[in-house]
Amino acid sequence: MQLGTKGRYAVIALLRLCDALKHQHVVPLSYIAEAEDISITYLEQLFTKLRKANIVSSVRGQSGGYALARAPSFINLAEIITAVDENLFFTKCNPASANGCTKTGALCKTHRLWEGLTNHVVGFLSSINLYDLAEGKVPLVPETDWLKHKKVANV
Repeated sequence: MQLGTKGRYAVIALLRLCDALKHQHVVPLSYIAEAEDISITYLEQLFTKLRKANIVSSVRGQSGGYALARAPSFINLAEIITAVDENLFFTKCNPASANGCTKTGALCKTHRLWEGLTNHVVGFLSSINLYDLAEGKVPLVPETDWLKHKKVANV
């Protein structure tokens, strides 16, 4: 799994809305598009999904735009990313299915491994809300010795 642009751009755009709470409540997509160098058409697609997920609300009219539908402390990153159709699953099979990922319907030998990784990623993203991200309060996950070694070896 690799997080795509939909999830990244949705989080970045919502951070703009979070910042706007200090000054105004409605932000036009054109402002976000220009500030973040994101296509306005792409943002419109994302915000349609975010509105359906009750993460943002829209205001029509000349001074219209978008605002957060809830307080930023009640919007977590996993919710944002999944609202724009990003896949957070590392398993190959459908997580809602009783069947596994092999031709026989059994779970493959690595299924629990990928399922566990999915649980860690979703748990981590669920533990961070938009307010904490805006305030720079993202928990630091310590780097493993293996990863440190790989970085040194690749230099």
